[in-house]
Amino acid sequence: MKLSELKPSQNKKICVLGDSGSGKTVFAAGCPGPIYFFDFDGKISSAASYFAKDPERLTQIHYDSYQPADEKDHPFARYDKKLTELAQAKPFPYATVVVDSLTTYADAMFKEIVRQ
Repeated sequence: MKLSELKPSQNKKICVLGDSGSGKTVFAAGCPGPIYFFDFDGKISSAASYFAKDPERLTQIHYDSYQPADEKDHPFARYDKKLTELAQAKPFPYATVVVDSLTTYADAMFKEIVRQ
């Protein structure tokens, strides 16, 4: 098969690397909407501030916080439930899904493994 015959997938996967405060969340919020954020690091407000003068953009961004509310809260279990819900949605409601950030996501995942 020739590479020219390959039909690319419509789905794109992007990993954005950068120091804290470098604009990764704002970058992701500028992707095609509607957008859903799994907000593990609590920095979604940076996107709200950046797009404050674009109310149409803000209505396209949905999120849930996946930071622990207390010692008994299990953010990764909530994430897993939401991920299952999204996977079963027909039609899929979002053009972009963001896990923000992978560092805090991995921390929540490892805590859930230890908990179980």
